[in-house]
Amino acid sequence: HNCIQGNLIGATIQGTAALSAANGVLGITEASYNTVGGRNPNEGNLLAGSNWQSILLANLAHGNQIVGNTIGVDVTGTKAIALGGTGVGMESGTYNNVVEANTLAGAGYGVTLLVFGTSFNQVIGNRIGFDPSGRVVLGTSGGIVEEHTQFNRIGGSRQQDRNLITGPPGASVFLSVGLGEIIMGNNVGANVDGVPVGSQSYGSLSLTSGARRCTIGGATGPEGNLILGTPNDGINASGKHNLVQGNVVGIDSQGTPRPNQNG
Repeated sequence: HNCIQGNLIGATIQGTAALSAANGVLGITEASYNTVGGRNPNEGNLLAGSNWQSILLANLAHGNQIVGNTIGVDVTGTKAIALGGTGVGMESGTYNNVVEANTLAGAGYGVTLLVFGTSFNQVIGNRIGFDPSGRVVLGTSGGIVEEHTQFNRIGGSRQQDRNLITGPPGASVFLSVGLGEIIMGNNVGANVDGVPVGSQSYGSLSLTSGARRCTIGGATGPEGNLILGTPNDGINASGKHNLVQGNVVGIDSQGTPRPNQNG
């Protein structure tokens, strides 16, 4: 039940640059029901300059909330501070954690969920690869990776659950060896207005052959993912017993065709 709020971690006192490539790490291991950041003004932390995970939840950490932080973006919200690692990493059996309403850019990946037992976590309402307004892409890094995980949810049916995700051209959301994962209601390669942003905005979903009983999209409009701006497949789904429905691929929110190379 600790709160970590309003700090500059790994950044200069002005919040405009990283102190070094190795700083800016906040680790939560074997810990529960802590809050990093907050929903009120000035409660969020600014983390910069990590070549590992800026925030790491590991070793059965559960019930934690990572909310309203700025990771890999300077205090002005206009410049990505280069990171070599991940914005938020969850691994080694972490469960029932919430990563919500954060701005993450400049990282190798925005969010990663790794290793068996990492389950029932929620990644909702984040701006990954975008500035705080959700309209400007900050570099080509970002995206979400899930490997060997179960029953996590990326996005949701509520407007406030929608993640804005852009990432590498290969796959903005990559799911490998997952069971019962849900990816719904996100803008992938599209900004908050539902349109792509220039040549640096990429959007694609990829499920490998190890994905089982995963859901991409949903039966109602808000549950579908909006996917734009990839030179590859908009959705590339392998695996067994996965459900892909209700997604919009290659047409922006205004009804304008934005064709992907393959569909």
